[in-house]
Amino acid sequence: MTHEATSTVVTEVACPLCGHACDDLSVDTAGAALAVVAHGCDRAVSGFARLGAGSTAATPRIAGRPATLDEACAEAARLLAASAQPVFGGMALDVSGARGAMELVDRAGGVIDHMNNEFGWRASRVVQDGGGINTTLAEVKNRADLILLVGTDAVSAQPRFFERCVWVKETMFDLQPASRRIVYLGAGLDTQPGHSPDGRAPDVFDFDRNRMPEALSVLNALAAQQPVAGDAPLGIALARWQALADALLGAKYSVIVWTGPAFEVSQLDLNVGAIVSLVRRLNVTTRCNSLPLAGNDGDLSMGAVHTWQT
Repeated sequence: MTHEATSTVVTEVACPLCGHACDDLSVDTAGAALAVVAHGCDRAVSGFARLGAGSTAATPRIAGRPATLDEACAEAARLLAASAQPVFGGMALDVSGARGAMELVDRAGGVIDHMNNEFGWRASRVVQDGGGINTTLAEVKNRADLILLVGTDAVSAQPRFFERCVWVKETMFDLQPASRRIVYLGAGLDTQPGHSPDGRAPDVFDFDRNRMPEALSVLNALAAQQPVAGDAPLGIALARWQALADALLGAKYSVIVWTGPAFEVSQLDLNVGAIVSLVRRLNVTTRCNSLPLAGNDGDLSMGAVHTWQT
């Protein structure tokens, strides 16, 4: 990061509050709370404010009652000493915090259950069974000519996704960013960020997101040139589904964006498996990759530290 000599503003600050890891924030350190003054989304503004010296967002509690940090630590130590196998939850930590937590868990003979584990292990199991092809944010920025968002609007998980990866000023390989095609699968999504700089609206397939396995099955079948029953799967004309499948097959580099929390937990295995299958099918004749928007709440950091230290 860079310090401006004439002010209390620190520039080029990296943000740890989602998996996008923006590195261009400007933060004013003068007040009791840290204030993001440039390039911050709402999550960054509120998150940095909680990190300030004057923040009371993380008040220690014992049985719901406010306590001092020393009192809370003493009570936690007493409970851990009396426990046969404690469970450590939450774990929205950076790498340093995760290392400290792992040391404590190991000493206490405990078990870690990260707040996002329900999504992570289900998605990992699908990849363990059949493999998978994922891409990076940089590849999306520089190569993607068609972006299919499956059950997510992206900005709910990573607020600056479109700003930093889609509607950019330039790319490395002469792709015109404003020409990208954006497609949303599912109702109730914030599709406004998907409008191109010249005002072109995204393509929205409006249906109940609980029926996402059906939608992905339709796309898999059409991409494989297999028949689909009915004239309007999920209430949408079959011709539109066919046009989307053809667009995916004709794209030079398509990306399928998804995030675990956007799916019903009971359907996550089906949806991720269908995405993996579609990516595999499309790569027979063109290039397509998956982009899971993970890295929120320290889940990837916790997973990496867990791998290193166990």
